[in-house]
Amino acid sequence: MGLARYAHPARFSFGRRRKGWLYLFGAQLGFLMLHATMGWCPPVVVWRRLGVRTKPEIDVERALLLAALAPSLSAADGAGPLSVPQVAS
Repeated sequence: MGLARYAHPARFSFGRRRKGWLYLFGAQLGFLMLHATMGWCPPVVVWRRLGVRTKPEIDVERALLLAALAPSLSAADGAGPLSVPQVAS
């Protein structure tokens, strides 16, 4: 009975709304559209400085590490989950 006031349909359609979240999601949508069309957006600079890497960078690093481990993996006949992937350059 006490929770009925939270589930009333008029509560969701009328009344004051906080618009702070709309600005946040609007900026996020703008950055997403900018990244989709140009391949760059302002938060990318921040992410890169924080150390976030792209998938191609991770793949190259993985291939280099596996190539360095290749002599020790040759005893295992190269079979298994640690096989060296082919990297397109």
